[in-house]
Amino acid sequence: MLDVKAGHRFVDRPDDFRLDVTLKTPDTGVTAVFGRSGSGKTTLLKVVAGLLRPDYVRIQVGSAVLCDTRHGAWIPPEQRRIGYVFQDTRLFPHLNVQGNLMFGRRFNPPPVSKALAFDSIVTMLDLASLLDRSVHGLSGGESQRVAIGRALLANPRLLLLDEPLAALDADRKSEILPYLEGLRHNLDLPILYVSHSLGEIRRLATWMAVLEKGEIKAFGSVEDITGQMDLSPLAEGGDTGSVLAATVAGHEKAHGLTRLSLSGQTMMVPKLDLVEGTHVRIQVRPQDVALALERPDNLSVLNIISGNITSILEPPRRPVVDVQVNIASTKKPVHLWAQVTRLAAERLALQTNMPVYALIKAVSLDQNRVGLS
Repeated sequence: MLDVKAGHRFVDRPDDFRLDVTLKTPDTGVTAVFGRSGSGKTTLLKVVAGLLRPDYVRIQVGSAVLCDTRHGAWIPPEQRRIGYVFQDTRLFPHLNVQGNLMFGRRFNPPPVSKALAFDSIVTMLDLASLLDRSVHGLSGGESQRVAIGRALLANPRLLLLDEPLAALDADRKSEILPYLEGLRHNLDLPILYVSHSLGEIRRLATWMAVLEKGEIKAFGSVEDITGQMDLSPLAEGGDTGSVLAATVAGHEKAHGLTRLSLSGQTMMVPKLDLVEGTHVRIQVRPQDVALALERPDNLSVLNIISGNITSILEPPRRPVVDVQVNIASTKKPVHLWAQVTRLAAERLALQTNMPVYALIKAVSLDQNRVGLS
C-alpha cells in the first residue's frame, strides 16, 4: 500500500500551480497516474521519492512511514528503498551493464524475494547477453530495460516509473511493453506508473488516478475510469477508449478465432494462445465501434453487443459525438464508448436510455489490444 498526502505551492511558477494530492493505492500491481503535460505527474513522483520537499507531506509504504512533516519525520531519498526509473534512463557511463545493475546493491539490504534476485531480474528483462557491454552502444529499449533492472536490484519497497516509454519510437515501445507487463505479473511490488498515454495505461495498469492541475480528480480500476469518464480532453492524439474485462470461453480453431465471455455476452477476437478460463482485458477504441438501433443481419462484423445508451457527449467544434453504452447484463454497469458523427447521431435520433447494438470488427481487436488481466 502507498498512502500519500501532500500539499505544496510553487511560488516560482507563473500559473500559481499547487499540488494538493491524497492518494492511496493497493499493496501490489500497477497504479497509473494519468494527465496532460503540466498536471503534476512527475512532481508527484518526486515528492514520493523525496527529491522534492513540499510544504506538507505524509507518505507511508506498507508499514513504513517515509516522511511526515507535521511530526518532523523525514527519511532521505537514498534510504527510502524506492526504485525510480526516469524517462532518460540516467545510466552511469563509466560502468558496463552489469555494473549499472549492481549499483543499487551497495546501499540496500539483499532482497528476501527470489523474484528480485539478480538472476531472476536478468532473466525477466532478458539482459544476459548485455551484461558485459558498455551502456554507450545500447538501443533505447535496451537502455530502458537496464534502468528498470537497476531500480529493481536496489530491492525497492516501491517502484516509480516516470514515462519510461516517452522517449522511444514505436518499435522500441513495442519491444519493451511485454517486459513492463511482466513486472505486473511477476513482482509482488506496488508500482506507480506516470504516463499521458492511455494506450500504455490500458495495457499495463490495474488502477488509475486522473491528475488535473495538481489534484486527483478520480481514482479506480482502469476499466471503471475509462468506462465512466470521457478522457479525450486529456489524451494525446485522440488516444481514448474502453477497457473491458473478459474471460476466454473457447477457441474456433478452424477459423483462427477465440471466444470471450464479456459481461454475459460473447465477443470474438483473433486467436489467443490462452487456455479457457484465463482472464483478459480488451482495449476497444471508440472509432472502432458502430451503433445500430436494430440487430443487423447478413453482416461481416462478428461482434454484435447489445446495450443501452447511458450518456451522450458532444465535444465543441468537433464533428463527432461520444456515446457511452452499458453492455452489461448484470447489475454492475460495464461501459463501452462509441464515436459516431453528429450526422449519424441525428439520423438515429440517439438519446439516453435507448437500446442499441454495438458493432465491433473482430480484426480490430488484435493481440496488441487483448492482454492478460
